[in-house]
Amino acid sequence: MMLPELKDTLDYPRFLLTFLYFVFFWVSLATSWNILTGYSGYFSFGHGAFYGIGVYTTANIVTKLGASFLVTLPLAGVLAALVGLLVGLVVFRLRQLRGELFALLTLAVDFVVASVVRNVDFIDGG
Repeated sequence: MMLPELKDTLDYPRFLLTFLYFVFFWVSLATSWNILTGYSGYFSFGHGAFYGIGVYTTANIVTKLGASFLVTLPLAGVLAALVGLLVGLVVFRLRQLRGELFALLTLAVDFVVASVVRNVDFIDGG
């Protein structure tokens, strides 16, 4: 079932939809960076990993299951949030966590996610 409001957005030029997508993407990335770094004071390198998890989730569900793009967005966000929660539980389990260690651990998460995506066949076919 398609909401009438969403049907009207499909009539916009493709350039405008792409431009708005990138605007909302960078606004959401900047907001999440501001929340983590600005308010808590922790510098995170893991944002790329969490966005990558969302992107791969969306791409795989759309291509392999044929689901609608708009349906996959909440699923991708939930999966990225779950991975972020697991990383947070591991990282903040250490009581005397300093900023440098947090930055290095989130950088390690970035490399681990990239390695898994490159080497696991079921994610993108190899």
